Amino acid sequence: MRYLKLIILIITLSQFNAFSQTDFQQKVDYEIKVVLDDSLKILKGNISIRYSNNSGDTLKALKLHLWPNAYSDRNTALCRQLVESNNTGLFFATKEQKGWIDSLQFSSEGASLKLIPDPTHSDFADLILNTPLLPGSQMVFSSPFVVKIPDSKFSRFGYRKNSFYISQWFPKPAVYDQNGWHPMPYLNQGEFYAQFGSFKVEITIPSEYRVAATGRLMTQAETDWLNMLASGENISNPSAKATKTIVFEQDSIHDFAWFADKDYRVMKKQIALSESGRKVDGWVFHTDRGEKYWKKSLDYIDKGLRYFSGAIGEYPYDHFTVVDGHLSAGGGMEYPMITLINSPTSDASLEHVIVHELCHNWFYGMLASNEREHAWMDEGLTTYYETRYFEHYYSGEELSSKSSIGGIGPFAGIRGAGNMTPVDDHKLTFKLASFRNADQPIQTHSAEFTNLNYGAVVYSKTALALYFLHDYLGEEVFEKCIKTYFLQWKFRHPQPKNMQSVFELVSGQSLKWFFNDLLITNKSDYYCLSHSVLNDSGLRLRLKSKSAAKIPLIITNESGTIRKIIGSNDSLDFQTTFEPDDRLRFNPGYEALFKSPDRWVRNKGGYKLPSLKIKGFYSLQDEFATENITVIPVGAWN
Repeated sequence: MRYLKLIILIITLSQFNAFSQTDFQQKVDYEIKVVLDDSLKILKGNISIRYSNNSGDTLKALKLHLWPNAYSDRNTALCRQLVESNNTGLFFATKEQKGWIDSLQFSSEGASLKLIPDPTHSDFADLILNTPLLPGSQMVFSSPFVVKIPDSKFSRFGYRKNSFYISQWFPKPAVYDQNGWHPMPYLNQGEFYAQFGSFKVEITIPSEYRVAATGRLMTQAETDWLNMLASGENISNPSAKATKTIVFEQDSIHDFAWFADKDYRVMKKQIALSESGRKVDGWVFHTDRGEKYWKKSLDYIDKGLRYFSGAIGEYPYDHFTVVDGHLSAGGGMEYPMITLINSPTSDASLEHVIVHELCHNWFYGMLASNEREHAWMDEGLTTYYETRYFEHYYSGEELSSKSSIGGIGPFAGIRGAGNMTPVDDHKLTFKLASFRNADQPIQTHSAEFTNLNYGAVVYSKTALALYFLHDYLGEEVFEKCIKTYFLQWKFRHPQPKNMQSVFELVSGQSLKWFFNDLLITNKSDYYCLSHSVLNDSGLRLRLKSKSAAKIPLIITNESGTIRKIIGSNDSLDFQTTFEPDDRLRFNPGYEALFKSPDRWVRNKGGYKLPSLKIKGFYSLQDEFATENITVIPVGAWN
């Protein structure tokens, strides 16, 4: 049986490879040497980039991201987006608080290269090549650079006192793929898309700093020092006057971030992955803020690495590191092999953020879709698996205690909120947008989402949609789909059509209703009952679709003992085994996803509306039942 499974897997993968022969993947390899001046808040360095053109096109110029310039003035896309969100900090920033990159002098093979700034966005530019880069060839170009580090209160990159959060900090080619170049300004809302390759980064820094970074630490003396700190030894910091140079290297990543602080507490745990037993180091670098909550942080990394490796595909790197910091763009931010998160306020909130940011390493890190255009392919899938993680490890009251709203959020302790679970959080979050008809389609460009919908739709609605797809396909088929998708497309920047192709091939079903309907519309999709007849076999039902999208329908009785699935191509006139007095539920649990207000109660041959009931705070079991009026407390000010 083992050999048969192997043969089937080889045949399946060969089908995918035949499908994707026209794809190509550019490769970018970096060597960076950088020095931190912690008093002036400046980085000085040199960068050498080897760019491999694996496309069939001749390239006369390369698009480069210069994202430190996003913090340079009032005219950047970042500043405009912040102002639109009522954040005027960068708009009124002093020169000391701003950031930029300059002193660039690119050359290749001893000849200077011309850099032409984009006329609209100062944070990307065209690098004009002296000789066109032919298909299948590569070139090396290099430049010195100086980066003024901004205040961290604006976004993800910056300093706070003597803490440094160094991300999106070096000149970086934009992605060139089948759809051409993808230059993009740096934004808070709207994340990243970058080319895979290798990094070798040498960081020179005052010796007293403790540094956490993407990649494998190659400097043995620094490794020994961090191991001693993690063991609990009382070690004084080296002299502030001395400097050290530490080296990190890593293949198969698309970004490099590093963080430094003189006072990080260091924790470490070796973790064995569930299926292969391969060892991965979990590291935590934290400050004294929220110190009592950090004790369980390594256990969260442990559980997350083992669960996601089993559910999606094995984590391939040597470590995963969590860093405590001051972040102004959400509760946490993911980078390859490492994440920066805000200081915790409870055990449960810390677990949520660590698990979510860790899971990003599969969808942002290894699959690395274009998040600016398809944010759901990272944030939505990550949110879905984060929620599945909590369902895997917890149940009952313990699971309810993990609710971000009812368990640890602002409504904790309010009647009706205590029974909420993490998946209920997403139902309520999406309801806040959808019930005002303010929601947007899942497949919307990141920069076009409202602040509310970026969370309610990209995170919560996508997670609910994936739960529905999981229930429709079944656990075994869905798991095969996601594992095959990850195996086939890791390190290759999949688009929605690639995910759809894998899921359809593995499941043997057309899933246009999901990828071409549910993801691209925000219209309500629900059915109404137009006719019912009782016969010897049970109830014969005739439904009428009230929207254009042909979403499958899951029908159960109230107890859930009878289940009927109507596929997107099935007739809406069908026979069931439901009893005359059964209360029928249509897509139970997904009323929020489909904005469905309809419920029917079978009562001696007819469907009728029961008497109304007033519910306290929030009732999920019958949240859309027509007999309920839900009362939710609202705070306001003027």
